[in-house]
Amino acid sequence: MKINILKALLESGLAQSEQEARGLVLSGKVMSHDKMIDKPGTLISDLSSLRLRNHKTDIARSAAKIRPAFSHWNIEIQNKITMDVGSSTGGFVQVLLENNARTVFAVDVGYGLLNPALRKSEQVIILERTRIEDLTIEQLPASVEFFTVDVSFTSLMKVLPNIHTLCSNNARGLALLKPQFEISRELAVNALQNGILTDQNLREEVILKIIEQLPSVGFTLLNRHAAFLAGTKGNLEEILYLQKN
Repeated sequence: MKINILKALLESGLAQSEQEARGLVLSGKVMSHDKMIDKPGTLISDLSSLRLRNHKTDIARSAAKIRPAFSHWNIEIQNKITMDVGSSTGGFVQVLLENNARTVFAVDVGYGLLNPALRKSEQVIILERTRIEDLTIEQLPASVEFFTVDVSFTSLMKVLPNIHTLCSNNARGLALLKPQFEISRELAVNALQNGILTDQNLREEVILKIIEQLPSVGFTLLNRHAAFLAGTKGNLEEILYLQKN
């Protein structure tokens, strides 16, 4: 009996959620009888043949949230100047380097969070104790050609305006939209259960509201997709693929 590849990955223990399974498939990491499976609708009959190709240990689980987006949307950043906003331990930084970015500006309000391996990389320029809202173009050696964003406890609409200022013309980027941090405090009282936004209709309303505001901060939405891995608590986040107007 044949079963869907996503279900097979879950049953074999190679993925912990359907989103993770889908991400593994779309990023070309799933092999069966030494053949790559890159279509989520594929059916297989032999679970024992499944394995993951080049499955590295991620510096942070956040890497799995956006890694598949690069192959899913054919994003090419080789030799580009990039910036990761809210770098923390460096999950997104790792993915940018994997995709051959020339330079990564790792921006975070915290200090000492970035993984030691990334701190040693000559390609990573660390901008710690730095609010993205306060960063100026004069502080960067070059304009940003591609960016990633992963911020918590604040709205994307508060950080995107200055990201726009720091980017070159037609720069693109991936912004992780976290609906649980986009709703008002009044709504959060009833809408969040242990920090999780369970109302999927409200989740979609929040996402669409942010998308509607993008032109006002100088960005166009190229595409959107659910994050390929849910948040730590189980929140369903959204990836916005953006381009500077």
